[in-house]
Amino acid sequence: MKIVFFNIKGGVGKTSLSLSMALTYKFNFVTNDIVTSLEEIHSIPTTKIASNLKKIPRSILGSSKHQIFDIGAMSGQIDPKAAHAISLADAIVIPTLCDVTKQQSKA
Repeated sequence: MKIVFFNIKGGVGKTSLSLSMALTYKFNFVTNDIVTSLEEIHSIPTTKIASNLKKIPRSILGSSKHQIFDIGAMSGQIDPKAAHAISLADAIVIPTLCDVTKQQSKA
């Protein structure tokens, strides 16, 4: 099973949710986040996809039957790897988070 966590906006919980699921179900964790070092922190196998690639390499896709993809926009633009991951996914999760400042201003 391949599950993609995707959102263009940062800070909505993609990494937290996808990591939790990967740890719980012992899925491989794949990310396009250049600053994530989860393997060192949580001892979970983490595969980082190089930022210059437009597709997810077959070597990564074939490395495990069960994968969690943590895919973000990358510098404000939609990363082409996001569309590739979504096209391969069995499930897509789009975490959302309300903007607290906008909610408070309405009150």
